[in-house]
Order: sequence, then C-alpha cells, then structure tokens
Amino acid sequence: MSDTAQFEGMGIAPDDGPMLEAAAPDAPVPCGRLIGVAGSGKSYQLIKRTADDPTYGILSATTGVASVNLAAITVHSLLKFSDTLSLRDAFLTGRLTRTLHDIGQRYRRLIIEEYSMLHADQLDLIHRGVGEANRYPDMRERPLGILLVGDLAQ
Repeated sequence: MSDTAQFEGMGIAPDDGPMLEAAAPDAPVPCGRLIGVAGSGKSYQLIKRTADDPTYGILSATTGVASVNLAAITVHSLLKFSDTLSLRDAFLTGRLTRTLHDIGQRYRRLIIEEYSMLHADQLDLIHRGVGEANRYPDMRERPLGILLVGDLAQ
C-alpha cells in the first residue's frame, strides 16, 4: 500500500519523516517501575540519574506539583494531549508516535512520576505509542522504554 493510499479518506498527508517498517517484529516495550513510600528518595534518584547521564530519561509527571518538585514537565505537555480523547486522537493520527520517536532519539526512557494518577486508557495509549515509535529503524538498537514511578500507598 502506498503512503498516499494509506491516508486516503482520513484528510491526513503522509509524514515526511522516517517510515515505519511494516514487517518489523513487535518487540516488547522495555518497562520498569520505581516504587517507594513518600520520602524514600525516588525523586532524588531520578534527578541524580538524569544529571549523571542526560540520556537516561526524560522526567515527566502527571501533576503540576510533582513536575515542579522534579523540575520537569507534565506528561500532558510533553506528549501534547489534554485528556484521553485527545491522546487517542494523537495516537490514531500518528502524532503521538512521532513525538515519542523524537523523545526516543534523545532519551532511553520516558519517566512518568505519580503514574497512579494516569488513567489506565492513557497509559495503554502511551505504551502502544512507544511500541510504534520503537518500530522506526533508527530505534532498533536502543528502543525507548517507560519507567513508571510512584507510591502504591497513595
């Protein structure tokens, strides 16, 4: 199927960026969790790891307060969505995948602090978007992963 035919009827022009390989194997998305009670040093560890190695990951948080505490950005601003419907739209149009691909070219992990505040559907769409971004040929050697950070007691 040609690029143009793929987007016919959707009102979307094909992207000029690197193309996904249609036959790419579906490798699992590297995922991890950093769990601890309040005050256990989760944020300290993340700030230290990203300071020691700027490619370690990009810090984001689900709330404005958590993002300020990390000197980070909200996951909503980072991935350019406002709610589940806008995130679903970004995924379906490929915008989320392209955004995550750009992130993956600079960082090894998408770090989401206070992940328990993220709706399950949103987390699923982000996971699917990372999987799609990792299908780009330039992501094969170093795929983007997801690190979820939180306190299970909250």
